[in-house]
Amino acid sequence: AIVLFGEIGTSQEERLAALVKDGTITKPVIAYIAGAAAPTGIRYSHAGAKSDGVEGSAQSKKLALAESGVHVVDRYVDIPKVLDSLQ
Repeated sequence: AIVLFGEIGTSQEERLAALVKDGTITKPVIAYIAGAAAPTGIRYSHAGAKSDGVEGSAQSKKLALAESGVHVVDRYVDIPKVLDSLQ
């Protein structure tokens, strides 16, 4: 399995969702996206990380990942439970 720790800003997680959806990635994927409670419209400490409330937001990433078949967790501590269920 692949375990993804993502964050708000940029679009790598949505790109991963597209790869899962089109069958390029066939392993099970579990994802946690940090920053769900962060305010929109501000730039974060590293280059390119900005949440505008739509693209790059925690919600848009979670939705894209879930729609592609990725197991999305709201709390990172739930990852081991999901991993166990895949075996």
